[in-house]
Amino acid sequence: MNDSLELGPKLLPEIPSVILRFRLYQCGILEDVSQAFQQITLDPADRDLTRFLWYRVEPNNQGSYYTTDDVITYRFTRRPFGLTCSPFLLSATIRTLATMYHDTYPTACALIDKSTYMEDFASSVAHDNDIVTIFFEVTSLVNTIHLPMCKWATNTTHLRDIWWTQGLPLQTETQVLGIDCDTQSETIHIDHTDITRALPERPATKRHVLQVTSSFYDPLGMLSPVAIIGKLISQDTWTEGLAWNEILPQDIAAKWLSWTSQLQLFSDLHVPR
Repeated sequence: MNDSLELGPKLLPEIPSVILRFRLYQCGILEDVSQAFQQITLDPADRDLTRFLWYRVEPNNQGSYYTTDDVITYRFTRRPFGLTCSPFLLSATIRTLATMYHDTYPTACALIDKSTYMEDFASSVAHDNDIVTIFFEVTSLVNTIHLPMCKWATNTTHLRDIWWTQGLPLQTETQVLGIDCDTQSETIHIDHTDITRALPERPATKRHVLQVTSSFYDPLGMLSPVAIIGKLISQDTWTEGLAWNEILPQDIAAKWLSWTSQLQLFSDLHVPR
């Protein structure tokens, strides 16, 4: 199916720009659209493209089910998993929504397009009253098409009190586009296990070096002074002409062990949001 679908133009904002907007002002807010891609309804004229076959399942006398030999045809009514055009469809839906309700929810519509990456919304403003306005307008905007919001997080006491009275679950330890964020201490930090879990228990090879260095997720470049060392070690393996599964020679292995032994110190790195 993906071979027959248009990818669509790129409408998503750049990840660093969304995170930097979240860090720009004093009051921050994070929220997430629950199962965002599955909330998009397919036009009835297009649903024949998503047909699939399935064996009919019937209940039995024991309270369970059995599979019959009757093959039936289903069609997806919502966007199925794995479509190549999914990011475009979601972004286009949000952009259209912002255009339709710009006069009704001006604050939310001005922010939601550039502060939403996939299903994650992250923004910040200078004052408590403005963050409350963002919350109510964004919630009302997405409710027009029944998009459920979840994973609420903020650093402002005023907005937390409002969420508490509404019974919304609050998070203090959360993530902003894959970066760990603590709204209590107002810091962003790195979990070293995201990187060190790729470390081999046996002697390292060229393949292991590539696996570890490629596991760095660092859209803001905070880890560049450390990551560059791993990349230089990887460069050494290419210069030496090592095979993928060849054990590192002694000189490169010494650099590798010295570098990887310090990666766990990432957990001590806390950067003010």
